[in-house]
Amino acid sequence: LAPILGPKFRAANPAPYRIIPQQSTLGYFARGESYAIYGQGTLRPGGADAPLGITLGLRYSWDKKEFERFQNGATPYTSAVDLDLNTRSAKFSQPTGHITIDYQPTNRINVYAKAARGYRSGGFNARQSTQQDNPATPGVNEAIALIPFNEEKIDAFELGAKFDFGRARLNLAAFHNIYKDQQVTVPIPITGGGSFGTQVVNAGKTTYTGFEAEGAIELMDSLMLEGSLGYLDIKIKELPAADINGDLRNIASVVTPALAPKWTGAASITWSDTIGSGDTRLTARLGWTYTSKQALFPNPLTAPFQAETSSGARSLFNAQLRLSDIDIGGGNRLAVQLWGRNIFDKEYLSRSVDLGALGFGTAIYGDPATFGIEAEVSF
Repeated sequence: LAPILGPKFRAANPAPYRIIPQQSTLGYFARGESYAIYGQGTLRPGGADAPLGITLGLRYSWDKKEFERFQNGATPYTSAVDLDLNTRSAKFSQPTGHITIDYQPTNRINVYAKAARGYRSGGFNARQSTQQDNPATPGVNEAIALIPFNEEKIDAFELGAKFDFGRARLNLAAFHNIYKDQQVTVPIPITGGGSFGTQVVNAGKTTYTGFEAEGAIELMDSLMLEGSLGYLDIKIKELPAADINGDLRNIASVVTPALAPKWTGAASITWSDTIGSGDTRLTARLGWTYTSKQALFPNPLTAPFQAETSSGARSLFNAQLRLSDIDIGGGNRLAVQLWGRNIFDKEYLSRSVDLGALGFGTAIYGDPATFGIEAEVSF
């Protein structure tokens, strides 16, 4: 282009084959390796058909994460000091397993107790360039990307029972989970202000306690009622997060667990029967779901609009009307379904982004009342 556009263009673009300046971009390379050995077995002391059973499973995991930052379009990291400062690796390992004791006095009743240890390897926040205190070297600020977060461990305990009464079924479970160094994602301010990012950090200790119940009853051959209820209580003992200056603070006393409603529930009624003289079946279903209020961002220090961007309690209704197994000749079958979701047009927040650093927040609403028709042909 230089011969055509003249010397001014050549002076502004001295590098061959380049029309615009190349911007500096921070990139990274990551590599991970995982190995494990595991085994599981079940013992029934009274024989294969005995009511009492004990199941034991054991596993040992090894993980290695390697991470290197680099720059594109700027001075590369070439010196030994630069390479050392921008290369990290971390190793994680943990024994895990579970033991389950079940008792089945009849083929319609199963009562069980379970204890388990779970594990998730640690890693790096590769995309972040903001600096904060490094817990390994207190008082020293370092790029978040170069500070590994630890592995997550969970001790889970569960008691439950399953009953089959023929036309009715009932499942019950209560649980208590203890997380150590739970990996949670929190919003963080970006150096220079005006924006924010996210960071995976380790919460010192978190407990999850709750119960779940679900059941179904067949009122008659063509009519079924189903329902479920869940409760969840989360207590956060410690959660370090960076403030606007990059200093770590324990925000456990002010944080609200995100995407963790305390109560959930569902119920449905379904009628299904053949119509006419053939195999054509008509099915009608009305369903209801309930979700209690929940926060969508956990850290109010960097999410000042948490109250405004939380999702309130909601009840949603869905409906379906399906005509299936319609004989269309040649051995082919047709099915037609009318459906509606959120049929009463409930308005609610499904996701949000709290841009506290910019002075506002955004929200994404759930789908409004939506209706459709579907057809299927099997041949």
